[in-house]
Amino acid sequence: MHIFIEPAVQRLAVSWDWLITLTNGYYGSVHFIGTISVFVWLFVRHPDIYPRMRNLLGATTGLSLICFWAFPLAPPRMFPCNEWVATIGPENTVGNCVVDTLNRGGSPWSYNSGVARAIANQFAAMPSLHFAWALWCAVVIFACTRSRALRNLGVFHAAFTLFAIMATANHYLLDAVGGVVVMLLAHWILGMIARRRAARTLPASFAHETV
Repeated sequence: MHIFIEPAVQRLAVSWDWLITLTNGYYGSVHFIGTISVFVWLFVRHPDIYPRMRNLLGATTGLSLICFWAFPLAPPRMFPCNEWVATIGPENTVGNCVVDTLNRGGSPWSYNSGVARAIANQFAAMPSLHFAWALWCAVVIFACTRSRALRNLGVFHAAFTLFAIMATANHYLLDAVGGVVVMLLAHWILGMIARRRAARTLPASFAHETV
């Protein structure tokens, strides 16, 4: 498909020590901290929209877990170095591969740590919940506020998460696309359920008013 851009993204990130350090930390921490912060803000400040957005997050996560169970897939950091995969860059080179940046420099988020080995599913690459949750945060922010600063923050969070999941070699670009598809499917399912509930409620309400 000519979209094997992950090695090029990682080469860009590792060009600066500060950037790959930031990227590693962002991938390991903001995924949870950012989502929890938006969730609490949504609950406290926007209770009118909270149930719908809570259900969207839950349905997206639930569908993703089904995908992980039904068809586990490995991240690019598990792909061995090779002599035949072409990568995109200044020249169409062969033999480049990605590395596990979280395992460098003693990062506490390394999947080789004892805690991560005990609780993490390393074959939960498709769809990317990292990107799906970041996209959910952006959707919530756009739905709840007109503040340009907050909306820019939401866009940055989704965009930098997309960069981080590829730069750390934990997801392919298509994994992020899978996250978008799962969220859209969750939205469609929840909308269908809401329409069916409304259809059952309307006849009962009409009959009560008639009586």
